Amino acid sequence: MKKRFLLNVLIAGAAMLVVSFLLLKSLDIYSRHGSTITVPHILDLPSEEAIAKLDDEGLEAVITDSLYEEGKAPGVILEQNPEGASEVKKGRKVYLLVSTGTPPMIEVPDLRDLSLREANALLETKGLKLGKVGKRPGPGAVLDMKFKGKSIPSKSKLRKGSAIDVVIGTGTGEGMVPVPDLKGMSRSEVIGMLTSMNLGLGFEKFENVKDSSRAKVIRQYPEASDEPVINSGDVVDVWYGQ
Repeated sequence: MKKRFLLNVLIAGAAMLVVSFLLLKSLDIYSRHGSTITVPHILDLPSEEAIAKLDDEGLEAVITDSLYEEGKAPGVILEQNPEGASEVKKGRKVYLLVSTGTPPMIEVPDLRDLSLREANALLETKGLKLGKVGKRPGPGAVLDMKFKGKSIPSKSKLRKGSAIDVVIGTGTGEGMVPVPDLKGMSRSEVIGMLTSMNLGLGFEKFENVKDSSRAKVIRQYPEASDEPVINSGDVVDVWYGQ
């Protein structure tokens, strides 16, 4: 009788151990099933590298759209959703916006009869740039706009970032203006300064420049002057270096 009692105790103990083991195992499986993954930061990475990185983490990459962004290499990640460092379930989809190397087509606005300052501001709002400024006798406003040496009508379509050359009248009775000191300025700063004074950008030359975006003005003609020495609407020639 005593032996049977001890046997029953051992069997009951073994059963409890088995049940406890199975219970702990099921809890472990459940907890791992509910675990999260930290989404990696993949902005500015090439799309192939970004997709591989997401795949390594057990996440699914979905490219939803492409967008041109100036200064960005084609095929890099511009946006991700969810963002990097987010906690998500394994297998979650991560939606990606990828850069494209082809700028969109932009409708060229009508610059004629605008001042040089107004024309430059309007081009910037459209994603276009002010190129070279020529001059000829006439009212002190934009008389013509050109692209690669040829006159273009308004509503023509050009790639975003294209530079539009303009011809502006030398003006009548607008008086003389001083020449600003452009030395040390970048090209965009030069255009901004000249247009603010109703002057144009004439001849440009880059001397031993490897990266034009970092070039600075090293020489100009006419030289800077605090006294009014040139007509409003005239152009200033510049040389760039690094």
